Amino acid sequence: MLEQGDSVYELYAIMIHNGGAYGGHYFAYIKDCAGSGEWSNYNDSTVSKISEEELLKTFGGEGNNTAYMLLYRKYDGSKEIKQVPELF
Repeated sequence: MLEQGDSVYELYAIMIHNGGAYGGHYFAYIKDCAGSGEWSNYNDSTVSKISEEELLKTFGGEGNNTAYMLLYRKYDGSKEIKQVPELF
């Protein structure tokens, strides 16, 4: 049970860049927030499960995969998926 107040956030997606400054490839690791809590690698038309160890390598670990952007959602303790507000 989290008791840190109203502003608790959960990491649910990581955008990753593989390559150098002049080229490369982007893909995403996304967490199943409504079910198992497992992470998957969404890479073009392929989706595969990844381990927590693999996920942590994007934060300064070995290899060329580098976390490029992190996405968080406000955590309320439920697994209910909240609707994303419409922008227009």
